[in-house]
Amino acid sequence: MRFLVRANITLFPKCSECIYFEPRDTFTLSKCRRFGEIDLNKRVTYEYADLCRKNHQCGPIGKYFEPK
Repeated sequence: MRFLVRANITLFPKCSECIYFEPRDTFTLSKCRRFGEIDLNKRVTYEYADLCRKNHQCGPIGKYFEPK
């Protein structure tokens, strides 16, 4: 398992190595299948992976990270 190393020596898991990660052309367009909403037609709209990390759903530490 690989981790991102930050300046403060804290280790963070990479979204791309998580079972919930749905890759797209770029990371900012990639989705996280852990967080989403179901509309009236029962279609699921997933959140962007980078926003899940920034807005503390999963957080910068990868709270809900599960390795593939």
